[in-house]
Amino acid sequence: MAFQIASGINYLHQLPEPILHRDIKSLNFLIQRAYEGYIVKVCDFGLARTRNETTRYTTFNSTLAHTLPWTAPEILLLEDYVDKSDIYSLGIVFWELASRRVPYYEHKDDVIRTSVLAGDRLQIPESTPSGFQTIIERCWAQQPNDRPNSSYLVEMIEECIQMQNASKMTDVGTNKPKKGKISLIIALRTIMIDHGKITDAVTYTYFFDCGMEEAKAEWPISINQRTYTDESH
Repeated sequence: MAFQIASGINYLHQLPEPILHRDIKSLNFLIQRAYEGYIVKVCDFGLARTRNETTRYTTFNSTLAHTLPWTAPEILLLEDYVDKSDIYSLGIVFWELASRRVPYYEHKDDVIRTSVLAGDRLQIPESTPSGFQTIIERCWAQQPNDRPNSSYLVEMIEECIQMQNASKMTDVGTNKPKKGKISLIIALRTIMIDHGKITDAVTYTYFFDCGMEEAKAEWPISINQRTYTDESH
């Protein structure tokens, strides 16, 4: 999943006129069931800008709201939004994949700001593969220049996957095959409408930790931020 997420953002960053998403979070990635496995899609480009537009927009509108738990420290300091700001947000999303938790769930906004600006980060679970831990730490580095660009990030994830596959291969013949486990973070938003007016909006986040075949049975055909049904689970 991390590979598909990073590849989608890399596509945007590598366009002739690069596009910065500027609102990367788990809510903005949709999971679609495919013939074999699944497809992750990037959505919600409401804050997206080309690189030049982003510079102008940030300069003239420094009060632009971002989703705090995924916001890079330079943005909290009202500095220009750059491609590495997207990478920081990906680091938080990858932490969600590793921990199966909502970032800073019980923290107040001022505590989050103070913590991020001080260089403190969320605790990465010890069970996370070392290669993926490194990727997360590189992505949410305090200084933008210390973070990988999107192209190199894709390469890092590919290498991590290869290392994991090689590790699994060494177990063949010596141990019983391990049942593959995957973790899905599905964030669904339901909107209550009364007489044509939105009266309530609630976000639900679901975590799945299951075998591949079980997961295929659980995945909805698509995940939409506006509506969902109980049949999706």
